[in-house]
Formats: sequence, C-alpha cells, structure tokens
Amino acid sequence: MNILPFLHFFVFLVYSCLLVFLLWKDPKSLLNRVCAVLIACFILWSFGSIFICNPRASKDTVRLFTNIDSLGWISFASLFLWFALIFAEKKKILKTRIIYLFIFILPLLLIYKQWIGVLTVDYIKQPWGWESVWSDSIWTYLFFLYYLSFVVIGLYLILNFGRKTEEPIKKRQAKIIFVATLVTLVLSTLTDVILPEFNIYTLPSLGNVTALIWAFGIVYVIARYKLMVITPVAAAENIISTMADSLILLDRQGNIASVNKAVLDLSGYGKDELTGKSVEIFFREKDFKSTLLDKATKKEVIRNYELNFKAKTGDNIPVIFSSSTIADKARGGMVGIVCIIKDITERKQLEEKLEKIARIDSLTGCYNRRYGLELLDRQIKLSHRSKSPLLLAFLDVDRIKSINDTFGHGEGDQVLKEAVNLFKSTLREVDIICRMGGDEFLLIFPDNSLKDASQIKERLNKNLIELNQTLKKSYKIEFSIGLSEYDPDKPLSMDELIRIADQKMYEEKRRKK
Repeated sequence: MNILPFLHFFVFLVYSCLLVFLLWKDPKSLLNRVCAVLIACFILWSFGSIFICNPRASKDTVRLFTNIDSLGWISFASLFLWFALIFAEKKKILKTRIIYLFIFILPLLLIYKQWIGVLTVDYIKQPWGWESVWSDSIWTYLFFLYYLSFVVIGLYLILNFGRKTEEPIKKRQAKIIFVATLVTLVLSTLTDVILPEFNIYTLPSLGNVTALIWAFGIVYVIARYKLMVITPVAAAENIISTMADSLILLDRQGNIASVNKAVLDLSGYGKDELTGKSVEIFFREKDFKSTLLDKATKKEVIRNYELNFKAKTGDNIPVIFSSSTIADKARGGMVGIVCIIKDITERKQLEEKLEKIARIDSLTGCYNRRYGLELLDRQIKLSHRSKSPLLLAFLDVDRIKSINDTFGHGEGDQVLKEAVNLFKSTLREVDIICRMGGDEFLLIFPDNSLKDASQIKERLNKNLIELNQTLKKSYKIEFSIGLSEYDPDKPLSMDELIRIADQKMYEEKRRKK
C-alpha cells in the first residue's frame, strides 16, 4: 500500500492548522502575516504532492499539479528572505522599494519557466508515484542558486541578529529559527535536488515534509516566547525579564504568581520552587504578608522600605522594597500586587565603611575624638539611670615629641599603635578607648570607680614593662595618667570630668619631670 499520498495529505492538514494558528495569534503583525504566506507555500507544495505521489495519476495530471505546487516550492525562499529581513529589523532595507523587486521578480520568472516546461521537462513513474526530471538548462541551475542563496542570506541575517541583540527573548527566537531552518535546508536539498541529480529515485522527494521542522520551529517560538514582534505585552515581559531590580508578581492572596530572573539570581531558588508560595518565603518580618495585603487592599503604595530579604541559603540580604496594587478598573477590585526589590548590599557596605571611617581613628584603629565623646555622653547618662559609677582616665604617651624628632614620625606613629594594642589587650571588652588627638587618649571604664583605679594602673604598668622588653628599643614607652569618677549621687558634667582627669594627668607628668 502506498502511504505517501496519505502522508502528504496529513502534512497538508498540519500546515493548514499552523497557518490558522499564526493568524489567530496575531493577525495584525507583519511578521506573522509573512510567516503565514510562507506556510501557505508549503500548503500548496503538500497539496500538489498528494497527486504526484499517486502512481495511478496520469502524466498530464502530475504535470498540472507540479505546476500548481511550484507556486510553493519556488516562492518559499524569497518569502523566507523577506521574513528574515523583518525579524532582523532591517528597517532601512525594507523601506527601499528595489529590494522587493530583487526578492520577487526572480521567483515569478522561475514560476513562469516552470509552467512553460523549462525547469522540469519530464516525469518518471516510480512504485511510489511520479518523479520529476530536471532539465539541463541554465534555468534549473539558476533556480538552485536562487533558493540556496536566498535561504543562506536569510540564515545569516537571523544568526547575526541573534548574536548582536541584547534581548534574551530575541536571542532564543533567533537560535531556534536558525537551527530549524538549517536542518530543513540540508534535508530538503538532499531529497529534492542532490539525489535526483545523481539519478537516484529510490527515495521520493520529501522537501515539503522536512519543511515541517522549520514550521514547527517558528510556531514553537511564537507559542513559547509569545509574539514574534515586540507588542506592548511582549515588550513589558521583555523589560521585566531583563530588569536589574528584582520583580515579584503576587496574586490577591499574597502568593507568588511570577518572578523575573533577577529574583532567581538573588534568592537562589528555581522558578518552580517559588510559584504559588507565600511571599513570606522571602521576608522574616512579623505579619509581613498581612500588612502588605492590607495596604494593597487600601491601594496604598509602599516606597523604599528597607528590610532584609531571605535567600534560599538562609542569608539575609539588605534590600529596598516597594509595592503597588494591580487593580481591575472594570470591577474596581485588586487582582494582584507588583513588588520591586533592589539589592542594597553594596550601599550598606559603603555606609558601614563610611560610618567606620567617621568613628575610627585612621592611625591607631581605636575610636576617634568625636565618637569617643559621644560614647562618653551615653555612658554618663546610663550611669545616672542605673546609679552605677563610671571611671574616666585621661592618658598621655610620654616623650612622643622626642621620639618623633630623634627617630622620625613613622616611629612615633608606631609607638601610638603599640600603646593602643596594649590598651586593647589589658582592658575589658566593655571598656572604651578613644584617641583625643596627638598622643592623648581617653579611656572609659563602665561600672568602675576610683577604688578600681590602682588595679587598672597596675595591669597597665605590668603589661607596659613586658611590651618594652619585647620591643627592645633604645627608648621606653611610658604613660602619664589622670583619673576622674562620675558619681550618680554627685553628678558632674562631661566637660568637668575630662577637665579633672586632664589636670591630674598633667600633675603626674610634672612629678615625673
């Protein structure tokens, strides 16, 4: 039983369905209309093949239907080139009228030559039907050159466009169309041109059947990636997919309906892991979902709200959160929420760095004067509230000017660093060290009083002796220390406490001299 007529009839029906689908998808799109005409070529080609593959058909019938389906197998190359020019957005070329003469004059001339018997000159009856015999004229080779060159040019345009475009959707479209067309070109040329040229007729011409690969490829692109041209809907989706900021679409219950790639990159989740999940998968804040839904119901907009975003790994990422309601104007109700999340990790790191710079003395690494005085003010207020004492020490590194003059300022700076390292290793974690300027330091001891002063000085002096032995310098690092105490029952101001400690420090320095 010869199944080829049934095969071509089936292919004819498939192409017809694809044509209807294309026009239903977007009848106003020029690209879709050109695709539809291209598939119409394959419809004609398949329709004629139904009769050509029937061994019972007469030679005259075969000649008639070969001429009919030549409208398809001659025209498809020019239509594909037109399609490629539109897809590759060659607007300047498409505005040039002469390009249409170039695209359509040659196939029309070739169709005419086919109808007067110049291209196919005879038909050989085979067990599976009739095989066309190509003429040995220049027109036959011109046809081969025409369809190969037009398709190859179209392939180049699509490949080059796919490489240059920065839009992911268009890149995927170009890749699929290129591969499907290339496979079709190779297989169709093999069965319809190469084998007949070598007088091999055991395999029938199946160009219209292999072209299904191309047709399904282009329809898959339309179905999978929406419209071939960028309509407002497709443009919006493309913008969302390439947004640097993370975008989450929620339904009216506060569950995730869709996310863009930036969300997946930020969170570490896959899209399937998020769809349908509560938005609280990302946020630890108490009652976040109910608060968000309440504001959305009231059509309130949330702008630039700072909070932590929870990644799949459990890491907290600082973000700025904004949201607005998606409303159904016809019904006057909420249909969803759009949330935009901006990762501010770098900004936070910069803020922390700037804050550290504002608080920390660049040379020694302890607190600077401004922040040290701010901390002292807080400790005084805390001591007053808790009725606990506070010990203050004003400390000067002795003979630092002499060290600078003799050994250079680099050596003097090193002495100050060693002094701060000594303080950090000797004092408690709750104690506060700040550099007041030059060689003067302020040490703050919460919950300590003058009764603890001798013990603190003893620890400092002991560690200072060990430090000097370790350094083995030609000089010794020495301190002069003055102390004052904040008593909640007899409160003094911050300036008064510093003045007392500073005065006692200078008294000790004079005694040494």
